[in-house]
Amino acid sequence: MTCEELLEHLAAYVAYELQADVIALLERHASDCPSCGGMVETYQLTLIVVRALPNQCDPLPDGVANRLRAVLARAGFEVG
Repeated sequence: MTCEELLEHLAAYVAYELQADVIALLERHASDCPSCGGMVETYQLTLIVVRALPNQCDPLPDGVANRLRAVLARAGFEVG
């Protein structure tokens, strides 16, 4: 598995939506690639923090929301 392929599967991986063979490839790559290993760990920790947030929050200020969308888009995430 390449770094790009890991990125394509990351959301499904943390959502437990991948088949065992793909999980094994992803985990092997993440253990061999410090960059991808750190990304997987950071993504998992981010989900833990987000799930701990209250269900209802005040909206982000426009400037913050726009900067966050730009960072996510540059990182290759689909931004709605």
